[in-house]
Order: sequence, then structure tokens, then C-alpha cells
Amino acid sequence: MSDEIKTPRLRLRYMSEDFLLACHDNEPALAQDLIGLKIDAEWLREKNLMALRLGELHSDVEYAPWSLRAIGDVRTGAMVGHIGFFSRPNPTYLRPYVQDGVELGYAVYPAYRRQGYAVEAIKGLVTWAAAEHGIENFVMATEPENRPAIALAKKLGFEKAAEHVDPEDGLEYVYVLRGRALQQLLNTSP
Repeated sequence: MSDEIKTPRLRLRYMSEDFLLACHDNEPALAQDLIGLKIDAEWLREKNLMALRLGELHSDVEYAPWSLRAIGDVRTGAMVGHIGFFSRPNPTYLRPYVQDGVELGYAVYPAYRRQGYAVEAIKGLVTWAAAEHGIENFVMATEPENRPAIALAKKLGFEKAAEHVDPEDGLEYVYVLRGRALQQLLNTSP
């Protein structure tokens, strides 16, 4: 498994179980040592996400390469956000939209927004999944009110495929990246 995905400005570093546990247990110094980045306070508030991913890593050892990664700025050494896939490829819940696809999610912390980090991180993660695992279909879902996420999805070539009601998040728009749009994204520099 690749612990780090490199882009020109970023390093997408795998969040190990030890790292997630240190963060969840409020041990930021240990967590920083484990991941080699200055951890943003925003991340330390995401206890539910940490617990969710820890549970998935415990129940499915093959999920690890698809799990969360810290988005690290190579110039500053700061953790500016996180990105990852919600499951291994081809989960049942995605089959109404794509076959053999994966759903990605990301967050860029407020102090680092509008600097191109999300675009570069998504391109890096998609490129890794396509090159290393042959993935050709990618999904992102977002709430209708999240205009920045919708604009970003469209900018990257994702097309709206459906709407659905998530039990936790309510109404979401489902965006899919595949075919020619995927090839265009893969052929552009980050």
C-alpha cells in the first residue's frame, strides 16, 4: 500500500489506525509525530469521522488503502484537510449510479480554502486510484446547499447523475466522473 500520494504541492498521507486513535484520544503530539504534519484543530473535532473510519479499518483490513488521508502542504508542513474513499471499489450502494466505482469525500479546513488544495487533492487521489487500481468511475455526493462543492465537482468534470436521501445527511446530489471527463482530468496537470 502506498502510504503517501504526491502532487506538486501536497502529500496525501495515509491515516493509520495508530494515528486515528491518537487523534481520537486527544493526543495531538503523538498524532503529529505519527503523520509528520502539523495537525489543524479542525481535524481534532472530527471524532465521529475518526471513530467511523477506525471501525471500518477493524472490520475490513482490505479497506486500508481506500481510507482517509491527510492533505499535507509540503511547503508549510500543515495538515490543510483530509480526503479519502468511503469504501473499497464497487460497493452495493453505488451500483445504481456506476459499476466498479468508488465514492470520495474531502474537507479543506477554513483557513486553507480557496487556494486550490481541494482540486489538487482530488486530482491526486483520482489519479492514484485510476493508475494503481484501474478505477474508471468516481462518485461525489453533496447537499444541494453546498454550492462550493457543486461548483468544484462540475469544474473537475463530474456530472450530476441523481438525487437521493441519505439517512444522516438528508437530500444529496450525486455526481459521477467517468469516460471522457475522467480522461480529461487525468491528462491535466494538478
